Amino acid sequence: MKTYTIDYTKISEAENSLYSAIRLMANDCHDAAQERIEEARKLLQEFLSQDNLVEDDDLADGLIKQSETFDDDQLDFIRDLFAEQMHKSKSGWYKALQKGDSHPLQQEELAIINVCQAQLGCDEFASVDQFYRNKSNTWTEIRED
Repeated sequence: MKTYTIDYTKISEAENSLYSAIRLMANDCHDAAQERIEEARKLLQEFLSQDNLVEDDDLADGLIKQSETFDDDQLDFIRDLFAEQMHKSKSGWYKALQKGDSHPLQQEELAIINVCQAQLGCDEFASVDQFYRNKSNTWTEIRED
């Protein structure tokens, strides 16, 4: 997944122009100061008219463009598909569950379900066993009887 950071170059250049304008005004160079203020204003307008995001793969917690992520409906669909798959495969892994284990594939399926849950602001499942014991009949809460 691409991660981004904000490029503050234009903001920095605008700050430099404004500082220069202050120094010019102190020396009674009002016309030159006015030019620097206009430069700063132009730079700020350019900054505000763009997203100013640059790709930065070194950031662990970088920004992600909304257009490059799943929307809520897509997350619901993905979660439901993996939950359905887990329920279909439950009988095949039943012996492993009785021993307190779960199949590695179920762990991966649950991890995907939990990512969807987190993105949607819902509770996450602590284990495959908890997933199967959930009696809430809703994704917004986890209830074990």
